[in-house]
Amino acid sequence: MKDILITYNHRLNEQKKLFLNRLTSMLTEQGYTIINSSSLDDTISTLKHNARIVSYIMDWELISLNSVEVLAEINPDLPIFAIYTNHNELDLELSNFKLTLDFLQYDQHLISNDMQRIIRAINNYQDKIIPPLTKELMNYVNSNKYTFCTPGHMGGTAFTRSPIGAVFHDFFGSNTFKADISISVPELGSLLDH
Repeated sequence: MKDILITYNHRLNEQKKLFLNRLTSMLTEQGYTIINSSSLDDTISTLKHNARIVSYIMDWELISLNSVEVLAEINPDLPIFAIYTNHNELDLELSNFKLTLDFLQYDQHLISNDMQRIIRAINNYQDKIIPPLTKELMNYVNSNKYTFCTPGHMGGTAFTRSPIGAVFHDFFGSNTFKADISISVPELGSLLDH
């Protein structure tokens, strides 16, 4: 899950274009895929049909607060960032902050900090939606531990020694074999307790 949806008007002034180009470039360097949208209808459709979106960024002048509430109903936990030009333009009430809405400013000097805030919000979002057992299993697999309880698997490397085994391994991937463990892995706790 590495997709970020950005909604903005393609007729932005140069300052905004420069900011968005730098921000999208920096996020792309971090491994994120940027999906652009220029209308609310397109944004709603994309959010409904792409479960891999981990954050939504919009030009505050293009989307209204009511629209943000509609978008938040699609995925209430999704981090939403509104980029604005001048903080004096913001007219919000305390009740608006029930949304997962945060604000960025079109300011080149803050762009590194903005990127870090976006990534932190994405990490918090993913941490919130992934169940505990799945999270621990993913951490276990990513740490490349050898499971003595299922020594035949060895991450699926034995399958790569024959042509049909390689096809099988390519289809399922090594994570399938690394994650296929018995109940004797203490880091994950008892499967009966989850």
